[in-house]
Amino acid sequence: MIHVKLLAFAQAADRLGWREMLVECAPDETLRSIVERHAAGFDFSSSRVAVDCEYMPWDDAVGAHAQEIAILPPVSGG
Repeated sequence: MIHVKLLAFAQAADRLGWREMLVECAPDETLRSIVERHAAGFDFSSSRVAVDCEYMPWDDAVGAHAQEIAILPPVSGG
């Protein structure tokens, strides 16, 4: 098992009701399952996820060396 910091930004933090927590997970656990465990009912279609500042697909494993998982709202701009 590893410990990672789970971060939520902007609208994601507002919807979840928290900005940061330390969580325990297995290296082969998916990012989706980690977030689902700590944010029941979370809408994955409207957010992105990054591990240690690198965007990842929701169904990728967190990995053995991850330190931080960030949930990011969609970026708008033009």
